[in-house]
Amino acid sequence: MSETQQRRGAAEPAVRVSTLELFFDLVFVFTLTQLTGLLADDLSARVAVHVALMLGIIMWMYDGFAWLTNAVVPNNRLRRTLVLVDYS
Repeated sequence: MSETQQRRGAAEPAVRVSTLELFFDLVFVFTLTQLTGLLADDLSARVAVHVALMLGIIMWMYDGFAWLTNAVVPNNRLRRTLVLVDYS
């Protein structure tokens, strides 16, 4: 490891991903696979528009969730509960 990498590693704190963040990432990935399956079953224009609208809403929700967990770290029980309630 070079001296620059050692200094950079020492200066930057270790960032951990919470279980809650991993759970929501998994939910979003599962949702995308379901949209893909819906589109694969019927490739009509109506279904494609429907999937595109749902994808837009899902991405908007994902962006909001990413912003929320970056602005307020869910590091205690109350914050995790509030993130879950806010998301539901």
